[in-house]
Amino acid sequence: MKCQVGENPLNRSAYYLRNKIMIWSNPLLNIGKPRVCKCGATDGALVDVNKLLSCRNLTEPEFEAQDGFDYVLGIDVARSQKSTNNRSSVGVIKIQRNLDNTVRDLSLVNLFVISNALSFDAQAIEVKKIQKCFKAKMCVIDINGLGVGLLDVLLKTNIDPKTGETYPCWKTINTDHTPENDDALEIIYALTPQSSQSRITVNFMDLVESGRLRLLEKRDENSYSLADKNWTVKFAPYLQTDNLVEEATNLKLKHLNNGGITVEKVLGKIDKDRYSSVAYGLWWVMEFDNNILADNNSMIDFMLGINGIRQGSGSNNATKFINSIFK
Repeated sequence: MKCQVGENPLNRSAYYLRNKIMIWSNPLLNIGKPRVCKCGATDGALVDVNKLLSCRNLTEPEFEAQDGFDYVLGIDVARSQKSTNNRSSVGVIKIQRNLDNTVRDLSLVNLFVISNALSFDAQAIEVKKIQKCFKAKMCVIDINGLGVGLLDVLLKTNIDPKTGETYPCWKTINTDHTPENDDALEIIYALTPQSSQSRITVNFMDLVESGRLRLLEKRDENSYSLADKNWTVKFAPYLQTDNLVEEATNLKLKHLNNGGITVEKVLGKIDKDRYSSVAYGLWWVMEFDNNILADNNSMIDFMLGINGIRQGSGSNNATKFINSIFK
């Protein structure tokens, strides 16, 4: 499978080697002058900056799915305070599992930005390109504000005007939004962050604290040869991870009157769209896709055992009841 390559009409574009995927970004922005936010040491910080930096242990990004792994996209449609910096963010999360199917760790293998100066139709095509390349099983989208505009277009069939490729319509799994066709791919989780903000925040904190979140390592652009025409493509995921770290360390916890928690920025000029997209995807995986797989017989034996029931004629009713639960 090959992913079509387009051209960013607004910024300098980075293109994946061998024409696999388009990256809407400006990877040359601030190259050589990485910004470092020092707010991670303040009281009430979202995460310990040293533990976040220790999560940067992935050596290589990915640009397409690897066999045997599940991928989830987290998508945030953000409006920046800086009109020149408006963009949507798409985090690509790779799930690595234990033998019982529970999550061992979660790797952010790539992070894309899409200019919000593009129409929702153009943004939807880029999102669907990324999903196709990674064969993502779920796309978690913040549908507040501008997000609902992107959702409306994702529910339709999209045709890339440059390549003519058709991308089928999608459907949400948790809302009554109506797709264009009945056979739409059920791949969208429409998220209203306010309803789950506390769990989203705590989940991100826990994954960093436990080291189960893996990020791309720090990489210097000088490690690439300028003679390599694709060096910006190779370097872009590392730069986007730098920006993610900056955003996360600029966030502090805010306690709400209802007992919940959320995050707020220390410095208003630093956005949090990359953090949000990643946090949404991580939350969905741990909330809905972190389940133990067991066959019916072993589950029945387990349930009968903890209830002190021996297998035999007297256990038939209990077995039927357990089967009705786990069928």
